[in-house]
Amino acid sequence: MAKKSPYYIIVISLIIIWIFSLISSYLYPETFEYVVQEDGIIENLTAVVIFIAMCITGTRIFRLWKSKVWQWKVVMFGLLSLLIFALGEEISWGQRIFNIDSDPFFKENNTQGEMNIHNLKLGGIKLNFLISQVFTVLLSLYLLVLPYFYRKKENIARLVDLSGIPIPTFRQTFFMLFPLILVLIMTHGSKWEILEISLAMAGLLIILLPLNKEKIYN
Repeated sequence: MAKKSPYYIIVISLIIIWIFSLISSYLYPETFEYVVQEDGIIENLTAVVIFIAMCITGTRIFRLWKSKVWQWKVVMFGLLSLLIFALGEEISWGQRIFNIDSDPFFKENNTQGEMNIHNLKLGGIKLNFLISQVFTVLLSLYLLVLPYFYRKKENIARLVDLSGIPIPTFRQTFFMLFPLILVLIMTHGSKWEILEISLAMAGLLIILLPLNKEKIYN
């Protein structure tokens, strides 16, 4: 039970965030806006969660490097790179932390005037929109299609375990998908910050304790 304590703390925290967001966005919009504002509580918490996931993944790579095959190393390095990129984008690569002025390119083409990629608008097209579309498709395949075949096909399960791909449990799949429904219910303009923190925390749950944890992290 002690080993699972951090897991349950994240689960409880995530549920509290959902309840708070749903109630405050309707009844106390000023409070909600304060929490989700730029460089606010939710945005900083999202960065912390991604950083924790990054540290866990990096530690596992270091600990298991000698005992794992090249496929596992490629997947783990890919995951680590994705987390580093996500953290960098979330904090605009330290721009506000170190008080760095934006390059003229970003001032002109970034919707927030910051040095990040996901807020770029090129040729009238918001890159964030394209990224979200691709992300939704890939997330659906990962959460719904891959776990199904993992449970049904032994050869796919062996390949997945060999490659170190963490498979979400049914509950973890719910924690990843429910925020998508939540933001459809909410009408507040800053609701997307809740989606980001929810996906980050649910992702951390999968990294911490996936269905195939014993097979890929030992």
